[in-house]
Formats: sequence, structure tokens, C-alpha cells
Amino acid sequence: MSHELLNHFVHSLAHEICTLERLSNTQHSNQSYLCQGKKNRYVAKLNVTPEQYHLACLLGEQGLAPRVLGYQASLHILLSEYLPGRHLTTQDLFDGSTQEKINTYLQMLHNIKLPTNQLALTVTDNIDYHLTRLSKYTLHQNTLAHYQQLKITLAALPFSPCLIHGDCHVGNLLLTQAGQIIMIDWDCAGSGDPLSDWVNLSLVAPGILKNQVHQNDQTRRSILQQLTFLLYAVWAMLQLQKLGENAPLPLCTKSLTEITLKQPNYYQIDTLKQIAGSCLNAYHSNHFQT
Repeated sequence: MSHELLNHFVHSLAHEICTLERLSNTQHSNQSYLCQGKKNRYVAKLNVTPEQYHLACLLGEQGLAPRVLGYQASLHILLSEYLPGRHLTTQDLFDGSTQEKINTYLQMLHNIKLPTNQLALTVTDNIDYHLTRLSKYTLHQNTLAHYQQLKITLAALPFSPCLIHGDCHVGNLLLTQAGQIIMIDWDCAGSGDPLSDWVNLSLVAPGILKNQVHQNDQTRRSILQQLTFLLYAVWAMLQLQKLGENAPLPLCTKSLTEITLKQPNYYQIDTLKQIAGSCLNAYHSNHFQT
């Protein structure tokens, strides 16, 4: 889509000419732009489906995401308010007051029920998809066998579905200037297991799950932790694969391909995040087109 067409749509809703700056530095189907007008700033998002638009309206009305200002169905463009603030960091997750805000936010989110046909992407959906994209690297056969067993066990465990974010990590958590926690990037959201949102955060800040898991959730918690850890590992492999010989770090690929799922810990996760993040940054520096 041309900037002229996008700017025309923003102008028709915001009644001011805006300059556009690409926000999302990812390969996701949804692309976001910061629209800077003379008076206000807005966020325009491309490739937004009607279902995603309705969810964005619901979240905005409940103060869980920026308010929606308009939607162009034929162009699949969503315009929302811009909330100044900053992304949370891993260190923020260890702060008691921040944990309390995140707890309150997720509890509000998980109180929302969606139709059961509006399913969130699960951690196994993401792992399976990423595994099909791996060519240079592969997982050890023992790890693959363990993964298949975890999938079978998890599928048999009951839970109460609700609205979940589906990609709940610090990069998608914002602290606004007003001190409010909100989440962005709802591409994976839908009806799913609320524990998966908590587990994703707990891999880098274990204390965040302290008062959130009932005794009968311990098995699901353990399985989701292992699966989320594997997702980090497979994603790190994909970033290495993109860069090939241009990978920016001296990497021990054997430790990735023979990774164990049974006792993931903060230091392993942090290492994988650094590998994947460094590779992704280098990849975008070389290949990303604005």
C-alpha cells in the first residue's frame, strides 16, 4: 500500500495531514505506522481483519488497549490513538508494583469470554509452524519425541478458555505516561488457555506466577513452560538460519539443537533471547525495507 493512500485515509479520520513512520520492525502480516500530525499522534495498522477490528474495539472500550478511531474495511486499515510511554523491560517484571499492575491487567483480560471458534494461536501452533521453516538446523530426535509427548499430554488437560493475548512478553507490554499497563500486537489473540500468558512472562520473571497457579494447574504450568522454552529455541534457530554466515555472535549451535526441555531456567531463556534478538536486529539492518 502506498503512503499516499494510507495518509489519505488517516487525514479523512484525523482531519490533519500526518507524516508516517514505520513502527513494527517485524515480519508479521500486520504493519504499524506512527502518524504524526500537527496536533496529535495516531497509530495506523495495515492488514487488519474485521475480526481483529472488533476485538480492538472491545479492548479499547475496556481500557486494555488504545482506543480505535476508525477502520477502513476495504483497505483493512485500523486507526487508533497513540499512547505515549515505554516498553517494559525484563527488570521491570521484578518490581513489585509493576507485577501488581500486570496481575490486574491480565485478570481483567482473562475475564473476557470469546466465542470458542475465535481461537488464539497456541504455543504448539507456533512451534509446529516454525519447525516447518527450519532447513539448516533441526532439533535432536529425543527433543522432538519429548515435544510430541508433551503435546498429547497437554491436549488432554482441561482448562476454562477466555480471551488471551497469545504473545505475552515484555516487548508487547507498555507502561504509559499515565502509569497504565496496556498490551500491543494482538495478532495471536483469541480464546485460549489463560495460563499460557502467565507462563510466557514467568520464564523471565518466575515470581510473577507466585499467586496465580492453583495446585491442579501445576502439570499444565510445567508443560507450558517447557513448550514456551522450546518456542524460544526454535525461533532463535530461525534467526540464525536467516543470517547464515553473517550471524553476529559466536554461537554454539550444538547447544541449540540438543536443547533439553525438562528444566528451562532464566539464564537459558536470556541466552536464547540475546541470540535471537541480536540475529533479528542484524537481519533487519541488512534486509528490512521501510
